[in-house]
Amino acid sequence: MLKYFDALIDQAESTGKHIGCFNEDTDEWLDYETLNKATLLMDKAITAAEKESGKSSAYVSRLRRERLPLEHVWLKGYDHFKQYAETKGVKFAGPDDPLVACKQFFALCEQYEVTAYREYDTPQKFADYKENMLRRFEKPE
Repeated sequence: MLKYFDALIDQAESTGKHIGCFNEDTDEWLDYETLNKATLLMDKAITAAEKESGKSSAYVSRLRRERLPLEHVWLKGYDHFKQYAETKGVKFAGPDDPLVACKQFFALCEQYEVTAYREYDTPQKFADYKENMLRRFEKPE
């Protein structure tokens, strides 16, 4: 986890950007390579915790909750990130199927009683956001 936090902090500091609590996205400071690295580090931490404590332990549950922001970043920028990885020929640590990932993301949000992705949003705005995100990844019939 320390490597995960260090990767994010180092990247944020390297940009010289002030990262406030009301930023709409991570575009100004979180680059693709760091997002990939952070995702792989978080996955490694979860895997280690599962081996140590069991898949249903409280520790693993807390790590899965802490992974939600990464999942949100991947979903918000999915098309851009996928295209970037393909163009550069680099590993894509994002979700294989964005619709499945989106459904899992919102199921975890429900499990962890997340009702907003910004502190000043209402539960209704979050419900609308969920609907729009799911619609975005649905395949046309």
